[in-house]
Amino acid sequence: MIIKSIQNLPPPVDDGVETMKSNPAGEERRGHTRFKAKAGAYTVFSARSIIPGRINDISLGGLCFSYVEGEEWYHESSELDILFGDDDFYLDKIPFETVSDTIIENESPYSQIIMRRCGVKFGMMSHAQLEQLKHFITQNTLDGAELSNA
Repeated sequence: MIIKSIQNLPPPVDDGVETMKSNPAGEERRGHTRFKAKAGAYTVFSARSIIPGRINDISLGGLCFSYVEGEEWYHESSELDILFGDDDFYLDKIPFETVSDTIIENESPYSQIIMRRCGVKFGMMSHAQLEQLKHFITQNTLDGAELSNA
């Protein structure tokens, strides 16, 4: 299974980048609250990828994930899938567009691995996909229960 083979990826790195961005006027740009994903949440891209990215945070409007540089397979896709191994959750073919893709500063001077952080914005989803996404957030994020109370 894919999840078993990639659990050796380093944990998400706190690179000091805020997950909620503001515009120059100090107003919130995102319309959805981001929730920190539990360990074991991954994304793969529908085009032909089997190498996942680790989900750092997620909202109803998009997600942020970390991946190993050189595995830029997501550029060839317009849809992504979300996996969570603990409960075999799988949500497929979510349309997206990339909004950011940056290098994460490496804390170890001896490591040859370059990690990147990518932010994506979800496109138009079906009602069923949106309901599955809400379920994923409430069950597989650290504070997602807040979503069901909203």
